[in-house]
Amino acid sequence: DDVIVAHSLGGKIALHLIEEHRKKIGHAYLVAPLIGPITDEQWEARKNRPGRNLKKDYDAAKKVWEKPIDWSLVSSLVGAGQVISSDTDTHVPRAEHSFIPAGWYINRL
Repeated sequence: DDVIVAHSLGGKIALHLIEEHRKKIGHAYLVAPLIGPITDEQWEARKNRPGRNLKKDYDAAKKVWEKPIDWSLVSSLVGAGQVISSDTDTHVPRAEHSFIPAGWYINRL
């Protein structure tokens, strides 16, 4: 069984790869994934954090972020899906995971 481990925006990219390749995998572990909805204000705040000078990279990442996930298809291809997040994570708020479908295990640290 293949295993995918992805962190941050890599979680969204991993889900899109699963969709595109339509290959069954054994497990998907998404660690602090940035996969939920985000407002324009939140996006701008994230992009303009101190020490960041990556406007072009953020604009490209936003296109990936805004592409919807076909959760039904992804869930049918993933044997066991797990989201690992922290209640104290200031970058990936807990509310962002409320839309993850049934069958995915959500592990809060």
